[in-house]
Amino acid sequence: MYNSKEKKRAHDRKYMNNQKEKGLCIFCKNKNLPDSRLCESHFFKSKATAILRDRKKWEELKDLFYAQNKKCFITGKELVLGINASLDHLEPISKSPELASDVSNVRWVDREINLMKRDTPILEFIETCHLISKRHEEQAEEFKT
Repeated sequence: MYNSKEKKRAHDRKYMNNQKEKGLCIFCKNKNLPDSRLCESHFFKSKATAILRDRKKWEELKDLFYAQNKKCFITGKELVLGINASLDHLEPISKSPELASDVSNVRWVDREINLMKRDTPILEFIETCHLISKRHEEQAEEFKT
């Protein structure tokens, strides 16, 4: 027999699936982002909660996204919310836990870049990328064959 919690979960799943099929946010009636169950404001709210542990900072994250002109802070690649936009701590929280919820310590970056960077401080990551680029510029002819 199903208890009331299981019935509520089943109802919630059905509601969320219906909202997604309609192209609507699962929390409100606004249009959702591509490949997402969330609208823009709920996307920023979820990121503020997950990354900064403070939902109230969602508007600061939104402002930062648009201040960066929807571009990756590291590569300049165009970012699309719900597709490749990811928040990165410039100084990793593993090394500077006091900066974990500080908006000035985050930037919007391409998801793949964020996966590569992991917990490397930003300047160290850029220097490593520079070394890789320099090494392969010197060997570019090898790759052309």
